[in-house]
Amino acid sequence: CFLLFCKGVKKCPGIFAVDGKQDAAQILNMVECKVLSVTVDYGLYNKLLYVLPEYDIKVLSSDYGAEIVLKLLIKEERYPAFEKIFREMTNGQRTIQVLEETFDFF
Repeated sequence: CFLLFCKGVKKCPGIFAVDGKQDAAQILNMVECKVLSVTVDYGLYNKLLYVLPEYDIKVLSSDYGAEIVLKLLIKEERYPAFEKIFREMTNGQRTIQVLEETFDFF
């Protein structure tokens, strides 16, 4: 699934002007994704942030309390590998909660 995305459009015949500059329209792909919730302690938080880019994970929200609750968006195809590394990082002490399955742009 794809969508022609033209932001800041004055005219969009495939080429458009933003602030007087001409740019080609972008094609963004929608892919199957999972919205996840993970809870980690502060010691694990930085380690987790370090690996997120390796799995093309977007952080949707962070809630800082006694522990940190992260809401994440990951491509469906990347989930099994991330789940494995998360299990290894937490020595199996933490789990990933899948909140929903959706489509999003990557």
